[in-house]
Amino acid sequence: MSWTAVGVDFGGTKIRAARIAGGRVEDEATRPTPPEDPTMILGAVTDAVAAVHRPGCPIGVAMAGQIDRRSGVVRSSPNIPGRNIPLGPSLEDAFGVLVILDNDVRLAAAGEWSALGETPSLLVALYVGTGIGAGVLLNGHPLSGSHNLATEAGHATFIPGGELCSCGRLGCFEAYAGGRALAQRARRLLAQRGLGAAPLDAAAVIRMARHEDPAAAAVWEEAVEALRTLAWNLSVLFDPEVVVLGGGVVRGAPELLEEIRSHVEEQAWSGYPPPGIVLGHPDAAVLGAARTAWLEYHGG
Repeated sequence: MSWTAVGVDFGGTKIRAARIAGGRVEDEATRPTPPEDPTMILGAVTDAVAAVHRPGCPIGVAMAGQIDRRSGVVRSSPNIPGRNIPLGPSLEDAFGVLVILDNDVRLAAAGEWSALGETPSLLVALYVGTGIGAGVLLNGHPLSGSHNLATEAGHATFIPGGELCSCGRLGCFEAYAGGRALAQRARRLLAQRGLGAAPLDAAAVIRMARHEDPAAAAVWEEAVEALRTLAWNLSVLFDPEVVVLGGGVVRGAPELLEEIRSHVEEQAWSGYPPPGIVLGHPDAAVLGAARTAWLEYHGG
């Protein structure tokens, strides 16, 4: 079925808006995410959408944080300062169309599902970037939970009483394998060796681990173990046909795909096929946001 809608991937450094027609990107625009000022941020989102929007096209916005999907209000997000920002109503006023806001990982999972040639009955998407998130699609419909908080996989417990996570809890998977945590843990170990606290990001930690730096290698080894464990836990909990891996850390370490695939295959139930482990689609967030908005607009 032919359909057209606009999807927005609202990130911490850039805002990407794309007009999706029949499941393909027809036109797109990006704008830098302004720092600190919610008014400027709302303006940047509106400007990006205006560059690709056509009259009557519904709009879907994928962003990190706690989103009230019914009202279109951003309760809190690492990408926009303040609380209770009325992003959805603001875009509806500007364009006069239905606007859907939801968690970026959940909408990206919907994009992964629709991008696959043969859509699975149950799909799990695991994204490892600055943080860690997951989405679950059952027959194309996302599992949201009673408070739109389902599948916050990064904040399940990896090591009880372990590292402090950004969420304030101890021992979360994100505190060991999220990009921010990788950099923080490596800096701490380097400082303990008297090597200072040089600026690091996840990509630098991975490069250093490949060159057998002891601090980086120790941090990366534990991160890989966390991700292998998390992927298997998600497989046990949901029995998916497919597990999709995405996010900046995964893109920066292609070997993770085989590490996770091997572990899941080793642990698989006897007599049952393991889920397929595949890399994510680069347009998943905008595709899922657009398709979800279009389906809701048409009562799907």
